[in-house]
Order: sequence, then structure tokens, then C-alpha cells
Amino acid sequence: MIEFNFKKEKSCGFVVYRRDGNGGITYLIIRQGNNIWTFPKGHIENNESELQTAMRELKEETGLEVRIFLGFKEIISYPLGKNAVKKVIFFLGESSTDEVKCDGAEIVEYRWLPHKIARSQLSFDDLKTVLDKANTCLRRIN
Repeated sequence: MIEFNFKKEKSCGFVVYRRDGNGGITYLIIRQGNNIWTFPKGHIENNESELQTAMRELKEETGLEVRIFLGFKEIISYPLGKNAVKKVIFFLGESSTDEVKCDGAEIVEYRWLPHKIARSQLSFDDLKTVLDKANTCLRRIN
């Protein structure tokens, strides 16, 4: 009998947006030290809920707190080598400021960008899909 022993990792984060003065929306994307453009996220600690994890990680990595957009939750999964899978849950939140505090370790750069430009900067297709879904949600309420 063959046994498969997969390691499972789980992270939670936010797609963060803000409204500019002209009624437009910009999204926060971050560049990690490994040169990947993504959204703020991190691992669950102790008995945190997914949302608590996302909020803590956002605050730790960027200094931001957001107003949560209820009803948005997107999940992506991808392999981490041949024996591990990572699952990431993203929530959507609105920031009232564009002042991000990069720690220089996990996040080395950030940008606030409109949807199409942010989409072109993201490193992976599944992140682009998450951004597209967030953008569609926000366009429906405007």
C-alpha cells in the first residue's frame, strides 16, 4: 500500500483597496523579499480564526487596519514542492490611508495601483483572479 503524506500549510490575508479623490479605486500590492508581488498574508497562529489571522498579519506587515468588506472570501491553493500544499484565504478590506509601513524584511516594496496595472504586476495567475473578483465586487456597489 502506498501512503501519501502531504504537508498542508494555511495562510490568510487581505486584498486591500482605497478610494482616491476622483472616485477611483487603487489596490495595495506588496513585493516580498523573494521578489514576488502579492497581497499581505501570513500563517495562522494559535487558535486564531482566519479573519483574525488576516487582520493581524496585515497590521504586522503594513501597519494598516481596514474596514472589512463583508461577503468576500476567496481561497487559492498551490503546491509547495512535491509533498506540500498551501491554502490561502483572502478577505477584502478598505483602507482609509495610503501610508504603509514596510518592515523591510517580509515586505520590501509596496504600490497602490489601479486594477489593470495591479493585475499586471501580480506574480501569479491565481492572485490575478482574486484581484479580478475583488474588483468585480467593488464595481457592483459603485
